[in-house]
Amino acid sequence: MKLKAELLFSVGTASVVASLLSGCATTSQESVGTTVNTPVHFAKDNISGAPVLQSEVANAVALAAKTNTRFPYQQQWGGQFYMFRGLYTAPASDGLTVTYARGDTNGSMGGGLLQLMKYQSKVSFSVHVDNITENSSNISFGPEVSVTHGTDAIAIPYPELAPTATLATDLRNILSNPGQIIVHRLTPVEGEINVAFNSESTYANFMRKLGKYQFRGDEPKTNDMEKLGAYSLQVGPKIVPLYVDVMPYRNGSKVIYKMNIPYELSGDGAQSVTLNDINEAKRKIAAVAND
Repeated sequence: MKLKAELLFSVGTASVVASLLSGCATTSQESVGTTVNTPVHFAKDNISGAPVLQSEVANAVALAAKTNTRFPYQQQWGGQFYMFRGLYTAPASDGLTVTYARGDTNGSMGGGLLQLMKYQSKVSFSVHVDNITENSSNISFGPEVSVTHGTDAIAIPYPELAPTATLATDLRNILSNPGQIIVHRLTPVEGEINVAFNSESTYANFMRKLGKYQFRGDEPKTNDMEKLGAYSLQVGPKIVPLYVDVMPYRNGSKVIYKMNIPYELSGDGAQSVTLNDINEAKRKIAAVAND
């Protein structure tokens, strides 16, 4: 067995050392015959003005692979160990490693040493992301891939997830579509509006014109007071929660609003939400407040 890593962690005041081991395995290099070289170009972000970074593109490739693969990662408890199969990724200095695997993970405790054993057969692709120049890059892999034939804890060989050529085709189909390489960003927007109406009338305008925002279970939670004042606002193609607070001000009211707008830059040059969309949303907020 070969020592792969050592982890040190604490449980209460006691320290436990975990050694991650791998089972018997042989690794070799195989050729997939062809390479992938996909140019990607991202629009100039007219919201934040920030250029696209190499790390953002690598993260976008990882998300595209996990989202669009025919072999999504699955894990289940087998009674004494976790069985897993599918695609997973890991960062690398010039991009990332995309791995298709089948195996199991289990462990035992003895003398303060937690042995975490990971047994798997896998095929790993080194995906290279070129340095970014004017929001453009190139994504590539091949022709050589790393193939590991592993066994389980009692030396029974683990079958491969699929033939190497099939896995290469899966990854090639994903990386050959620049529109699937998507950089995700978020921008905060806030402002104030003075209106001639009292707070009750102003709140009624937002309820009547926009309606309450319906939070999904997987959305980031805000505090309860903010949720009470969250209205549904369309910004470009997105529906986002608009947080509104209204207070008396002079002979009318002051509206204080804020929102967090998610948007995407894709490798085919598209941008989901633009600065024009945000400015139009601000005008709509003002129109609702003064209705």
